[in-house]
Order: sequence, then structure tokens, then C-alpha cells
Amino acid sequence: MVDVTLTSYLLRCLKKSQPGLRLSKELAERLNKRVNRLARAMVRGAAKSALAAKRKTLLHKDIETALFKVLADEELCGKLVHHAAKAISALEKSDAAGKVARSKRAGILFSVPRMAHIIRNGVVDDKLRVSEGSAVCLAAILEGLSCELFSAAGGFCSQDRRKVVTLKDYEKALEASKALQTVL
Repeated sequence: MVDVTLTSYLLRCLKKSQPGLRLSKELAERLNKRVNRLARAMVRGAAKSALAAKRKTLLHKDIETALFKVLADEELCGKLVHHAAKAISALEKSDAAGKVARSKRAGILFSVPRMAHIIRNGVVDDKLRVSEGSAVCLAAILEGLSCELFSAAGGFCSQDRRKVVTLKDYEKALEASKALQTVL
């Protein structure tokens, strides 16, 4: 399966959590692969959950259930699920007139249509439909996880008085956080 390009969204998360820092090209490529792998694992778990419940639609709660199976740290899971719930709520409450992107209505940086594409390609059963909330939930979870990583890695980068987050900073952030280590 071909990885979906998420680099621009990762850069947006870096600017949100650590303004003024940049991302090295090799780290951007590695994170793109890791985030894609995580998204596919979550989609597979969510599809199994939906099929086990004998539902015809993949819902956001299936994505949340898959997150708890993939991620070991319950505190981080709770934070990510809360972020996803806020995004879904904002999307539902939005009274945006005209054409406004779902990502913007949900108040998240990651692309909702791109996440829907990942979900549709990752679902094994073609008969399983994908709810709008599941794509928003996946986008919000991946955004929250990326921001957590960049806040940790950016801290190490700033300590060394550098402006570019490198693989070295990424590895230090993973060593410091066991929750991120299990996922990324």
C-alpha cells in the first residue's frame, strides 16, 4: 500500500506546537511513514470492531476503540480522544455557509478527506461504509499525537539552540516518553 503524503500537515502541527522551528527532510519522511503505519493499524482495528458489532458503518467510536488497543498509555489516549470529541462536536455545530473545508469546520489541521481516503483504502470489507465522524476522529487523533511529539522534540531542539528538528531530537523525545515510544 502506498503511503499518503502527510508532510504538510505535520509541518502545520510543528508550527502550532513550536513556532519558529523547522523540520529536517529525513525526519519528515520518517514521520510520514510512521503516521501512515499508525493510521492503517488503527483503521484495521476499527474495521474489525465495526464488523464484530455487526454494523455496516465504521463510526468514530470504532476509531477510538482501536486507539486504545494500539496505544498503551491511557492518559495520552484520553487526551487524544478528548481532542477528537471536540473536533467532531465543532464539525456538527458548524453553521458554515458556502464551501468550507471539513478540517476548518472541525478546527483541526490534518485533512479530513485525506483521512477518509486512508480509511476507505484500509477497510478490508468493501461493504463497510465510513462515517464522516470517523475521518474527523482519525485526523484529530493523528494531529494530537503529532503535536505531542513535536512539543517534546522541539524542546530538545530548543535546548541545543537549533532551529531545525532532526532525527536526533525525535529519538530523544521517544526515549523521554514511553507512550510515544510504543506508537511512533
